Amino acid sequence: MPLIGAVISNDDKLKEIALSDNLNTSNQALDKINDEDLLFNIAINSDNHGIRVNSVNKIKNRDLHEKIILNSDFDDIIIESIPKVSNEVLLCDLALNKDKYSSKIRETACKHIFNRKVLDEISTNDDDKYVRNVAIKRLKLLNKSNIKINRK
Repeated sequence: MPLIGAVISNDDKLKEIALSDNLNTSNQALDKINDEDLLFNIAINSDNHGIRVNSVNKIKNRDLHEKIILNSDFDDIIIESIPKVSNEVLLCDLALNKDKYSSKIRETACKHIFNRKVLDEISTNDDDKYVRNVAIKRLKLLNKSNIKINRK
């Protein structure tokens, strides 16, 4: 039987429970939260990987996903948010900025970039062979499908 039901509906209390150490009750509280700003706050403040990821996956607002990318210290939720944004400038910055972002973040960003010049630069000049390989694969995919989308 669920520990948290319709009895608790106060968002502040649900946030407190979601940020608690008890994973079971945290997830139950998270299931009750629909306020995306509150989910954003839980995602960037939780110490628990599962709670962070579950919070991010409930968020639909692209602007909030961009805020997660720009404000989070956790690679896991940055990586979860990357496919949910369409800001090509942000994606290119993530892929190119090897001093600020991990290889996994950069690889994930490369998978969603449409800018062939940036992908070409990464595929030929990047120090990280894994990021280079993802950029090469993305370029091949874009060239094979002849995608001519320019996202802004």
